[in-house]
Amino acid sequence: EELEATLLPSLQSRVEQIEALEATYLKNHACTVRLLGEGLHTTTFGALRYLAGKASLPVRCAFADSAAFDTARTHVREAKQLVLDTTALGTLLMLELWDWLDEHTAVTRPTIDELREYAQEIRESSLAGGHLGAEGDNVVFTRSSPEAISALKQQIEAAIEHIVQNCSVLTS
Repeated sequence: EELEATLLPSLQSRVEQIEALEATYLKNHACTVRLLGEGLHTTTFGALRYLAGKASLPVRCAFADSAAFDTARTHVREAKQLVLDTTALGTLLMLELWDWLDEHTAVTRPTIDELREYAQEIRESSLAGGHLGAEGDNVVFTRSSPEAISALKQQIEAAIEHIVQNCSVLTS
């Protein structure tokens, strides 16, 4: 009970911070997935996973009218090489479509480093077995499925290996 009395205010404060961050993300299109990740204390990949689990929050990768999208599609079809940013790569990972990436796809070294950082984050979270949170005046522990975490770790590690072996890796 003493531990709960100590933890509860901190957890409730964090819940309020996350709710405010979500509201900012919804209202302000300048709040990118990367900035959301920083607010959540995770990588862009972690933020995408967070968004995927929140039906009330969209994954916003680009803002453009239909003419701009048509122009972009044309450029992609004509391009000799496509450079993927972190958000695009993260979306492909979540959709389990990373295995189509080949030598015509380029990924920057910092993007690969961030993906490795996310893999490490997943490894470390698996050691904890779950996470603490606050629901009203109660401290709750949400247990993580070891099978789901293991599958996610394997998927990320396989994706990293595939990208490094099959894609162009740009140093900047």
